[in-house]
Amino acid sequence: MLEFTLKFLSGDSRKYEVDESTTVRQFKERLRDELEIPTERQRLIFQGKVLQDDTKLIDSNIQNKTIHFVERAEPIPPAGPNNSSGGASNMSGNGANDGGMNQAMMDEVNETTSIFINAFP
Repeated sequence: MLEFTLKFLSGDSRKYEVDESTTVRQFKERLRDELEIPTERQRLIFQGKVLQDDTKLIDSNIQNKTIHFVERAEPIPPAGPNNSSGGASNMSGNGANDGGMNQAMMDEVNETTSIFINAFP
């Protein structure tokens, strides 16, 4: 069995024990079920390097060591062609649209989009 510690940005740590044949992808699937974080948003970092999904954990020499867990932010959907008018049509009462952008961010995106559109005849 392979034993190691997983450390989170919050400072919390958890000890794990997995079979020696476990791949990074398989371990991420386990974390997905435990933490409810999609595998594509998980990053496992050991000695400053991101562990690749297709490698076995044992190949990274992590026995009794610490791996850092980082959750990537949800991707912001690209602004569609309807959002270039300068107004934010998806604003809700709490000041955020469905993508989680606040009014200032939406204004900046719209301004940048307008600049690009007006730059070409």
